[in-house]
Amino acid sequence: MNPTTRSGTARGVAWVLAIAALTGTATAAVAFSTDSRPSTKRSSSRSTVDSVPVYPSGSKTVAFVLGKRGGGAPLAPRLRSLSTRRTTARAMPVQVFRDLARDLGPTFDLPDRFVRKGRLLLGNLGQDGLAFYAVPDTKGEVCYVLVPRGDANCTVRLQHGIDPHVDAGGGDRRGDVYGLVSNEIVSAKVLVGKRWHRARVAQNAMFYELPPNVRVARRFVLRERTGATHTFNVAPCHPPNQGC
Repeated sequence: MNPTTRSGTARGVAWVLAIAALTGTATAAVAFSTDSRPSTKRSSSRSTVDSVPVYPSGSKTVAFVLGKRGGGAPLAPRLRSLSTRRTTARAMPVQVFRDLARDLGPTFDLPDRFVRKGRLLLGNLGQDGLAFYAVPDTKGEVCYVLVPRGDANCTVRLQHGIDPHVDAGGGDRRGDVYGLVSNEIVSAKVLVGKRWHRARVAQNAMFYELPPNVRVARRFVLRERTGATHTFNVAPCHPPNQGC
């Protein structure tokens, strides 16, 4: 089943429902499409190549990826950072949880008691010192957010080790590449122009901020413990009304 993406503005208004088919659909933040190779469930034993279409507008959205869970198991318990018995990640602040629950409440169930399940996955990211927080909902789906930017995302599964997001740079805001990643992902690199740059990967999160005056990355590659790699080619698209 192909994922369904719901997108809207950063505070949960003007929701739009779109289907991400194999050719991919996208809003300003992200869309995802795969090639004809089988999708992974927990990890992949071979390398893959996928595409991430993105509209280079630099505007903010909220993106939800819905679909069947890999193997029927909820995603959250399979991520070390969100397993309460194994995590070393710091807790999510109460106000961050409340903001996230308010934005996502109509779609994802985040009761107040789940504030203790929220975790800081990465901190001090980019020029704005962003923090990458994640929290499971009552069904084991995972919602995460970059603070203070406020871009919120939720997913029930990962595709080839990641729930990928590519934001285009524009004005004073730098673009970035980020996402929730599986336990098997140990490193990531991003191609900007003709140079590769190492992304930060830890606690089931990946993040890389683009240099100034760069609209979008060309490509990024994840590497598993086994040595398998997952390549994502970034494809800038036309405005939404002209297709991708």
